[in-house]
Amino acid sequence: MDNERIRTICMAFPHVAETVNWGHHLVYWAGDRDLGGKMFAMTDLDGTGTGVLWFHAGAERFHELLEVEGIIPAP
Repeated sequence: MDNERIRTICMAFPHVAETVNWGHHLVYWAGDRDLGGKMFAMTDLDGTGTGVLWFHAGAERFHELLEVEGIIPAP
């Protein structure tokens, strides 16, 4: 999955904002970041990172997801 497909999916949710943070990460927020929005996904725009998509999965699903080949914890 590439960044454009991820962007299409994330921006389809209601009340989503996006920002570029830390130089090369496109961050998706549920609500406005400056008004207490919550980050829910992040992609590496320049391809230098370890993954295509980082997202919060919750404590319940974290270990379950790590059992899937190709999924690693965010650095």
